[in-house]
Amino acid sequence: MKICKKKLLAKISSVKNTEPTRRDRMFSKDEIEKLSALGRERYSQMSIEESFEYECRNAFITIQYELALRSAETVTMAWEDFENAEDKGDGVKVLNIRHGKMLKEHEFAKIPVVYSRLKPTLDLWRKISNDYCKKYAIKPPECEENSVKYHPIFFDKKGKQLISRFCTNIVKKQCKLAGIKLNTGETFRTLRHAKITNLLVKGKPIKALTGFTRWGIV
Repeated sequence: MKICKKKLLAKISSVKNTEPTRRDRMFSKDEIEKLSALGRERYSQMSIEESFEYECRNAFITIQYELALRSAETVTMAWEDFENAEDKGDGVKVLNIRHGKMLKEHEFAKIPVVYSRLKPTLDLWRKISNDYCKKYAIKPPECEENSVKYHPIFFDKKGKQLISRFCTNIVKKQCKLAGIKLNTGETFRTLRHAKITNLLVKGKPIKALTGFTRWGIV
């Protein structure tokens, strides 16, 4: 069927333009520090239930930011991933990311991290989550991949492993409690983008960020 060029152009030009969703603000260093340690100064006055919720969000944001992970990668991180990480010396460890985008079965993406930045948060979250599980006789989640057992780091109050679609809610709630306003369209991905951008601002060369930019900043 022949299409009249004039009519086609008229239809195209009649489509109303819309403003793109604003997603151009990055979390500052001060904002990241606030989001990663919210409420900790009050833990001694909090119930174990409340500190469990706060530290779960703190730890989640710390790991997602420091490793510049996507949501599916963060929720599947297990304690074994850190315990089995390759020690490069000088405090640097290389983690195997098991559920990255575009990875095939049995494939890993390797992410370098200064472990000292994560250890205090991981230790605190492990203690609080263990105390919470003991109080309510909850068994933390366990999964098996390629005949290897893993224990996911993050789980909810019922002991269920967190899932990707809850990641945005975690960031939104943390920002609301911290008094940080999110722009329309900003989600957990803003943490990933912020980490990569902050590294570039510090003068890190693109080649040094291949672990973070392995499939593009999306």
